[in-house]
Amino acid sequence: MREEEFARRAAENEATAEKLSRVKDVLAHMKSKGVSYGDILLFLSDPTTSVGFREDRYWGFFSNRANVRTVLDNWASSANSKAGRITVQEWAVNLVSSLVAREGNAITRHVEAIQGFRRPINADFARDFDLPSLHQTLTEHAPYTTSLLQAFATTARQRRKLAGVGRFASEFIGSAVTTLLRARSQRNNYIGQVMGLYLYATGSSRQVISVVSHLGLSCSYQALVGTRSRHAEHVTRTRPRQANSPSARVVLGPHQLPTHIPHHDPTPSSRAGILRTLSDACRTTLRVRAQRPRLAENDELANIYDNINFMFKAAEQILGRKDSQENGTCATAFTLYKAPREYLRTSDLIQSFTEAPPLTFRDIRLTSDETSALRERLVWTVMNIVVQYGGESFRAYKADLASSTRPSTHRISPHKTEIFPMPAMEIDESSTTGNAKVLDAMFAEMGYDTQSSDFRENIRIVFGDQLSMARVRAVTNTRVGHDDPANAYLNVVFAPGFFHYQMAGAHGVLHTHWGDPSLGTQDPASLSFHNAVLDRKPVVLSSLPPYRTCRDLIFVSLYARILHCLELVSGHDLDNYASATSFDQFQEHAATIEALRSDRDVTGLQAPSSSAAHPLHPSSDSLGDIVYENAVLFLRDTLLLRHFADCIKSGTSDHLVTVLKLWAIGFRAMGRMKYAHELLHLIHNLTHVWPRPLRCVIMNNWLVNTTGNVDGFIPVDLLQEHLNFWIKVIYKAHGSNASWEWLEEISPCIEVLRQLATQINAELGSHQGTKHHAPDLTNDIRELMRSLHLHGVYTVESDRPGKGSVKPVPNVYSVGIHLLARPLADYNSVFRTMQKRRTMQPVVGQSALETFSVELRDTPPSDLPASESSRPDNRPEQAQSRPERPQDSSEGLLHSPPSEDGSDSNSSDGDDAEHDLGIESNLGEMYRELFFTLDGAEDVELDMDGY
Repeated sequence: MREEEFARRAAENEATAEKLSRVKDVLAHMKSKGVSYGDILLFLSDPTTSVGFREDRYWGFFSNRANVRTVLDNWASSANSKAGRITVQEWAVNLVSSLVAREGNAITRHVEAIQGFRRPINADFARDFDLPSLHQTLTEHAPYTTSLLQAFATTARQRRKLAGVGRFASEFIGSAVTTLLRARSQRNNYIGQVMGLYLYATGSSRQVISVVSHLGLSCSYQALVGTRSRHAEHVTRTRPRQANSPSARVVLGPHQLPTHIPHHDPTPSSRAGILRTLSDACRTTLRVRAQRPRLAENDELANIYDNINFMFKAAEQILGRKDSQENGTCATAFTLYKAPREYLRTSDLIQSFTEAPPLTFRDIRLTSDETSALRERLVWTVMNIVVQYGGESFRAYKADLASSTRPSTHRISPHKTEIFPMPAMEIDESSTTGNAKVLDAMFAEMGYDTQSSDFRENIRIVFGDQLSMARVRAVTNTRVGHDDPANAYLNVVFAPGFFHYQMAGAHGVLHTHWGDPSLGTQDPASLSFHNAVLDRKPVVLSSLPPYRTCRDLIFVSLYARILHCLELVSGHDLDNYASATSFDQFQEHAATIEALRSDRDVTGLQAPSSSAAHPLHPSSDSLGDIVYENAVLFLRDTLLLRHFADCIKSGTSDHLVTVLKLWAIGFRAMGRMKYAHELLHLIHNLTHVWPRPLRCVIMNNWLVNTTGNVDGFIPVDLLQEHLNFWIKVIYKAHGSNASWEWLEEISPCIEVLRQLATQINAELGSHQGTKHHAPDLTNDIRELMRSLHLHGVYTVESDRPGKGSVKPVPNVYSVGIHLLARPLADYNSVFRTMQKRRTMQPVVGQSALETFSVELRDTPPSDLPASESSRPDNRPEQAQSRPERPQDSSEGLLHSPPSEDGSDSNSSDGDDAEHDLGIESNLGEMYRELFFTLDGAEDVELDMDGY
């Protein structure tokens, strides 16, 4: 074999030598004939002069690409003369330049993906932005340009190591290509426009946007916001029309689109600006969508609104210009889920309201089935806390835990809710008239004619916080029977926002279980002591920190207590628990922990009493371990708060109602008088007032899902608070020139900007995941568990240090029952008055029943006397035993925590009755309860738990 190889090579060398000899002979012959090497190259390279020699040119040279590359390499190599090298390099540069210029021309003429002027400015303008896809498109249309930049951006070692071009280098190259194309033509500005929107959405200042624009990475600030000369004209053109204006009174036919919607030009002019054009498009989309339920198979829209506060700052204070606190309102419309129009008839609501029986204690208290189901769900909540925060070993129970979830009779199916933010309104909604103006402005913005029969005959669902609902209800109760029913908002149904209920619950738990910080280790079960153990900032109840700070403190204390109790009831430490315990045993231990929260277990440590027979009535005299009793009551109160949050995420509406019934009792003893009274309205509506179809619609929509994911539900008012926070962030970008007119412009497109910022952060920002990542609580939980063990909090000790100094925590549900009789009687008295007013005929016009063609049934509703409907049982008064006087700790709660309007707790519900009748006292007008602040993004995070 080796001999054959040597022979073959020798033959090849001989042939090559013979060929070179012939070439030399030819060159010698050419020289003798006066023909140079250059003459031959020019002749064969010129297609016009070498006619008939095309095959010689191709087959003799260009058919072998390796030979072509070798020749060109030799010409450009250092072995060639300097003049030759320079000539070849200059020719190569000119060639590449022409190729690159040709690619630039082709992209500018034909690639619409990067040209902003070819795209209408609407929600899809930002939502369709896909930077990697755009970079790939440019790579396909500009291969030579991309190759040049890749060679410039990477070294040979990097290309060998990465087997190509790395991700970051590709992003740099794509960014360079887009920047250069924008310099080539202003039409290639789509990416720059979107990046300008991103900078604005994240709160970048005007100066930052201008600097980045001069670097070619975004559009200019003027391109975003437009010129000031057009501002007044634009605001006038797009300001919401009043509900009673002639242009608003348009009733659509069966196949008509609204004609009163302002003209929207989707192409941004240099004067209007991208943001204003985008705002117009979003508002037009809302108005068209609001008119479509009668035109197509679309669901109706509901609304949520909440106040928003700004500090308008003046850089230098002079006469007529100073800092000012501005109060306004922001609103959002969203699609209703499973809400056909036949479920939303005003006549059905009027009839159901007029025939509804009064609210009784039997409607509020839990049935035996509800109590049993709640206990099972609380056991599941305990197990879920252990699995989430007990450590990696407890993940083994996760699959079994998911399969043991308590079934729900009204679980909202996962779906994606469409939301439509509305223009900010310079209306203070803290007053009754302000809320009425907000409703009128919202309906006008959506293109509704509030004077038309079509509007009045269909129910409009509006969500809000407690104050908003109470204020608008006061307008209705004042006008009905005295004014035209069309002006009384009888077709508007007010539904609750559960985020504010969560804050009210957290506020009540914090006040009830805060304890006395001066006692230190003598009160080791209090939240104030746990706050000190965790070395967190001091908390003053009269000036509370933001909501998230207090919520995290309450829940981390709960998690530590649950895990500590698990060790006590099982006899195993957390590290060895999962390996030594089956899931059934785990469930038994969780049930034992849940049973600790029962009042019966607490009263078992106290002296016997006749009232102890009822699970909500603790004994009168506390002779047991006060620290242990307080700790057990904390478990009960916070487990309900945790369970409420889990029910919101999972969309189990029937489970939410169970907790709300308990809070209707407990909130009174927690000092949440206004929310306790609002819960009477809600429970009465759910049980008697709302027709069954309407009840189903509201229970399907008091939670929204912006992702469409399972366990992705959030309260509607949390969504509004989240959007309000983003509005404030974007407001800062406009600096001292911001105004309510400008807020009106940017608020409709806030959701589009928020989604754009999230998308670009995920694609180009640091890796932070797609959702909130909860902090690691391991060290906090372990430290609290160590404290609980050290002080024996969940071990009964009859002789604790400082036993007489610790005040017993009131049983808020026992105290709440004692406080319920008078408010329930007042509520029913007002409700009966409102029923009668719906039958009254005003001075001008018809009664509400006549207006909506409602005929009452022959059988009148049951009308229990106020004294009877407000008692814990509807038996005759003689058959009921008089409840004993609450223990001293409960009596202290009646006066020590502040009520929601700052007045004495015993009179606050009387004020509620006056508000329901529209009699607004000065105290009521000044009402704004001491509540948590929402200062940062974490306070309005859509997923605060991270699991």
